[in-house]
Amino acid sequence: MRPINIFITSGFLCAYSPDLPSDIVFRETTDQKNLFDELVDIFADAQIPNGAAVNLIIDQLLINFHNQIFPMLNRRKIDNMLAYELEDSLIDDFDAYHISYYARRKKATATTELCVYTIQKSILNSLHDLCGERGIDIKWVLSFNNFLDLRFREEIDPQNHVYISIDKHLARVFIYEQSFLKDYSTITLDKDFNGLSPEAIQAQLLEKINQKISALRLATEHNYQIAVEYPMLSELKLLNGEQLRNEFLGQINQKFDPSNLKDLVKPSLFNNPFRVNFSTVDFLLFRDIKKHIKSVAIATILATFCLLLYGSYVVLDMYQKSVRLEQLEVQYAETIKQFLPTGASKSNAVAVLKNQVQKLNNSRNKNRKFAKREYFISQMLTNLSSLKANISSLRLNRFSYNKQIMRFQGTVSSITDVELLKEKLEFLFPRGSHSIKINQRSIGNESVQLSASIHFQKQ
Repeated sequence: MRPINIFITSGFLCAYSPDLPSDIVFRETTDQKNLFDELVDIFADAQIPNGAAVNLIIDQLLINFHNQIFPMLNRRKIDNMLAYELEDSLIDDFDAYHISYYARRKKATATTELCVYTIQKSILNSLHDLCGERGIDIKWVLSFNNFLDLRFREEIDPQNHVYISIDKHLARVFIYEQSFLKDYSTITLDKDFNGLSPEAIQAQLLEKINQKISALRLATEHNYQIAVEYPMLSELKLLNGEQLRNEFLGQINQKFDPSNLKDLVKPSLFNNPFRVNFSTVDFLLFRDIKKHIKSVAIATILATFCLLLYGSYVVLDMYQKSVRLEQLEVQYAETIKQFLPTGASKSNAVAVLKNQVQKLNNSRNKNRKFAKREYFISQMLTNLSSLKANISSLRLNRFSYNKQIMRFQGTVSSITDVELLKEKLEFLFPRGSHSIKINQRSIGNESVQLSASIHFQKQ
């Protein structure tokens, strides 16, 4: 048996299901204080059998609405912040309420906007007890006003709209800003209307609705378009003006047709992502899984195939690496056999080969260093080295050269060796093409410290 939908509103109670003997059981509420007693009567009139499942669809009579704006957060952080944000707008402590909401993320402003619905847990517990005593299982607890919102979204894509749904003696007003529900409220008559004429009832309700619209226009900068549905769940019209006119509500006292409630239990509304639910288990999830089980099976097969491909890739990669390792080991053995010196141990072959490579690199660096040296510099160094054969006491401490000048410092054992050095230098570097300057200083024990500069003249 399909779940039976029980509507609990400020104006009526109704039980609807295609499986009910009378299809629809409807009665207007006379006293909200005896609401639960009247609900028991609805159960009896609808002949709900033991073990049946029901969906409770409740309006603002028991469910409250709040609009909240947060920075762009994930759901877990939003759940933690709601307690602080709703603290001032709830009568009891936050823990005394059951919360359900839907959200919209706005990247342009980096914010998350929430439509939050709250119901006291004590009311939920009372409803569960009432149904449990009669063997009735509550599947979903839903918001009637949320369903009106979803139905309006199906009919009109709301931008900046005031949507008014008119019942016999009350009006539900929904306010949208940039396609998102900002607020809703129920407008009722303050005094007994039984003795009033239909025209007086119409005028009183019309005045309250227009006051609400005027206050909204003063509080915001948006230009709102008005959409009116009267009688409720019947004919929806868009107005061109800024207020409701008397002639527009000529059918305000027309009797509500309960059969229109069937539009609120369509699968499209139950499956809408903006639907809220106060029950602890969302059975729609299981139905969706069953509905999409073929897609889930295909996705599972694809996931398994991808895992097998990945496993095959890992095995192939390991095999290729093992083959490469064998090739490297063969090349290593051949290299050792070719370059390892005779008698060297294979255990330290890498160290021996690295040492040989280092020697080759040092030799190559030396060749690079002196490869561009000009011939006359090499000849000059050779001539200087020949001085040692004639002056055995010559000791060089410092030496430098470039293309224009050569300098060196050193010591000899006597003045005689100094004179001999001058003679040899003039021989090696003749005047005209060279300019020689020698400074000397005695440093004791007949030793002489000297410095010589040889300038190369340009030819």
